[in-house]
Amino acid sequence: MRQLASSRAASPDVQLFDPDHLQLGDVVLERGGGLNSAFVAAVTGGRFSHAMIWVGEDFIEAMPDGVRSLSFARVPVVQPKRWALLRVAPENAGHAARAAIEARNLAFNT
Repeated sequence: MRQLASSRAASPDVQLFDPDHLQLGDVVLERGGGLNSAFVAAVTGGRFSHAMIWVGEDFIEAMPDGVRSLSFARVPVVQPKRWALLRVAPENAGHAARAAIEARNLAFNT
């Protein structure tokens, strides 16, 4: 698992993702600070409570009523230790890119 490494500083305490360092199909995991996030992490036995996929210009994330597109500029990273970036091996990057394009098409065509 790759830790969040490349980001743009929005302020001394807040960082933003740098889209120049993201690749199609990258999965970003987050552990939110609220009770819902603690519940999700406890029930799943994991460290994280939320996931997004990078689809080229923005992220796609699951919501209770479907999916939504979210600009990287609207995803502040306040506590980097609560975030992780997952990236497929280089030899599988084509598969990840196709999956990201399909996810984007599904999100915008529903």
